[in-house]
Amino acid sequence: MASTLLLVAQIASVACGGGTTAGSSPTPVAFADTTVIVDLATGARLSPAALQARIAAADIVLLGEQHDNAAIHRARGALLRAHGTRPVAAVFEHFARSATPIARPAEGDSREAWLDKHGFDRTGWRWPLHAALVDAALESATELRG
Repeated sequence: MASTLLLVAQIASVACGGGTTAGSSPTPVAFADTTVIVDLATGARLSPAALQARIAAADIVLLGEQHDNAAIHRARGALLRAHGTRPVAAVFEHFARSATPIARPAEGDSREAWLDKHGFDRTGWRWPLHAALVDAALESATELRG
């Protein structure tokens, strides 16, 4: 079977508000040729540009995932990095719930110790399967929460 990536992102929910486009334009994301982006509300396929336009117009963006699909984690990481200068909060179910933002790893801290400290079950979540997304959040998000 081809490595088709079905981005069943909640696009109908993503574009649920009259969002603002403060900040610079997002960087275009290039997906693999096997990527299929589907609007769950209509079943219609979307181009990567159409997906990014909806994300840019939204107040809140929810990017769903298939837990065992490394390609979708890379795609979500690319979308997170492409947000332009808009402030982004990344909320992960993988981390323990947090009332305050999660501090980034301190200089010299291992990634694994940082993950463990914040309740990321590396065995259960098959680390490093989600590494591309976690790395993108650390590089791009203005705050991280569990």
